[in-house]
Amino acid sequence: MAVLAAVLAVFAFVGAATVHECAKLSRECEVNMVDIAGALEMFAYDDGSGSYPESLDDLLPYYFLDIPVCPGGGSYRYKLKAEDGEEYILECTVHGSH
Repeated sequence: MAVLAAVLAVFAFVGAATVHECAKLSRECEVNMVDIAGALEMFAYDDGSGSYPESLDDLLPYYFLDIPVCPGGGSYRYKLKAEDGEEYILECTVHGSH
């Protein structure tokens, strides 16, 4: 019985550490997405037309030296919602949209 309790304690500890790490990566991803959204807003303002860029690469090198990378191994998907370029979708393949 004591061995079972010890094994369960180890699993609980490992599980808690894993949940904590996942939450940390999700928060870091969210910060990256907020940074990207801010750069998109600055691009639209600086462009003068209020339109967002065709791709995240258009933010280089003026707003980022490199596009931020999801710490959880995902990638950021960016797409204009309308042809006028005034709305966009930004999401992470691992953490979704924030």
